Amino acid sequence: MKITLYSIGFIVLGIALWAGIIGINPVLLTGSLAFMFIMFINNLDRISEIKASGKGFEARTREVIKEAKVTIKEMQNLVKIIVKIELSLVMRTGRFGSFSDEDKEKIKNDLLDILKQLQISMTEQQELLTEWHNFEKLDYVHYILGGSQVPSGISNEYRSKWKVLRRRGFHDLPTPDELTNFLINGDCLTTKRKELIEDYKYYISNLHHRRPEIWHQREEWGVLNKQDTT
Repeated sequence: MKITLYSIGFIVLGIALWAGIIGINPVLLTGSLAFMFIMFINNLDRISEIKASGKGFEARTREVIKEAKVTIKEMQNLVKIIVKIELSLVMRTGRFGSFSDEDKEKIKNDLLDILKQLQISMTEQQELLTEWHNFEKLDYVHYILGGSQVPSGISNEYRSKWKVLRRRGFHDLPTPDELTNFLINGDCLTTKRKELIEDYKYYISNLHHRRPEIWHQREEWGVLNKQDTT
């Protein structure tokens, strides 16, 4: 019976993860919770007969409490892994158009509420959000540099440097100072870009947006060029 339930549980988890990979995120969360429930049911036999007799009762009670704490810790670890996967999939799936900013925030907040209910610390919650924040910072760099539109009115040498800067990954993202110096060298540092770089710098320090209304308009920040004087 235990082997059968374990098999069903991991099949459910496999389907849930597959659903997450292809973008069906509600199935991922539901399936993951179903997996945890099956694992809980499969371990009910640990809470077996408790003899109501003095020291025997006390000893068995302590054993049950100890086993329950271990089970809760295991479930907390599992939920942290699932939440991390879910947050990553939300940011990776349909990078342009699949989820609105409002949808992303709602999913994130719902998942964080689950972590709070399981008494997972704020420090651990922030660790799970690492990749989420990396994507936000990546988007700041991407749109400050004009998105995917090739800059106009600049030299070929400067355009080549622009391409290199855009290709830098999570672990080597350009800093606000690097972006500032790069834009100064290309005569592209406008008042608008200065403020956007300040927004990026603020996010790095505080992990939330300085001007959310401007962030929501990032796809309209425009192409990078020397003629932009706004």
